[in-house]
Amino acid sequence: MKTGEGALIMADGGYYQGNFVEGEMSGKGKRVWADGSYFEGDFSIGEKHGYGEMHYGLKMNAKDESYFGDWIDNRREGNGLLKMRDGTTLKGVFQNNQPEGHCEIKYADGSSYEGMVKRGVIHGVGEQLMSDGTAYVGHFNEGVRDGEGTFYMQKEQGGTYSLKGDFSKGEPTLTPNECHFELVSPVEKEEVDV
Repeated sequence: MKTGEGALIMADGGYYQGNFVEGEMSGKGKRVWADGSYFEGDFSIGEKHGYGEMHYGLKMNAKDESYFGDWIDNRREGNGLLKMRDGTTLKGVFQNNQPEGHCEIKYADGSSYEGMVKRGVIHGVGEQLMSDGTAYVGHFNEGVRDGEGTFYMQKEQGGTYSLKGDFSKGEPTLTPNECHFELVSPVEKEEVDV
């Protein structure tokens, strides 16, 4: 049984280069697959285990998908950063390969989300900032605004207005003849010399 530094060529054309313990990939190493994907980091008994960087399918797409973070038994588990092919990044805690709990998401269009995520889907309390300058702070249910929250928007004339209340299936639930808008930050009036 081999122990120490070495290399192993796989039947599919991929390879492993790094540390072995009693014939198993264990310790620091790099595993490359035939499609160009590769993992560089910690291994334990042939599994990705510890900290590592995984870059997916480089030959399949010019812009790869990458994960930087903690692994347990070949699963993303613990703190990590996932960079997706479309430019979206997810930073937070991963459980069974999915973001779970508090997460920061930045989208390619400039919008973002910070808050709770369940099995990779926005769920719970969070803050969503849209690329058009609008924002929502409140409850989400399976990716949709649902429950108590506040929607913020900016007016061209200046100032920020808010709509506070309950949301259902992404839309505010409004009661007739009830005012829901509030001026949060008025524009300062300019003094003009005459």
